[in-house]
Amino acid sequence: MKFASMGLELARATEAAALSAGRWMGFGKRDEPDNDAIEAMHRALNQVDMDGHIVVGEEEKLNRHSLLDTGQKVGTGKGPNLDIVVDPIDGRDLLALGLSGCNLGRRCSSSREHVGSSRRGRVHGQNCGEP
Repeated sequence: MKFASMGLELARATEAAALSAGRWMGFGKRDEPDNDAIEAMHRALNQVDMDGHIVVGEEEKLNRHSLLDTGQKVGTGKGPNLDIVVDPIDGRDLLALGLSGCNLGRRCSSSREHVGSSRRGRVHGQNCGEP
């Protein structure tokens, strides 16, 4: 897979999370949009031709385990080795209250070959973005 098409595939993962969470905007719910966004992002990331490894996941923010926890593998296992940072929803309270300022579907990725083991776990990425 070419790098440009990899970027589009990763953008689709952020889009899937944003669309799933956005349906809950203003309903006063915090957990339901997060659960939907996590599931949507996980499904989309698993369709990308990459050997992805989540280095910063959702477990600390949620205080529970999810499909996007640190250490989880994502992708088809074919393609480049990537370290992934995920944050399907930044601003859960804002989303629940229907206020502006929340970021939906954020993720960053970086090739493992470009990040030494001493730097792994830090956000060091090309291809970082938000929808």
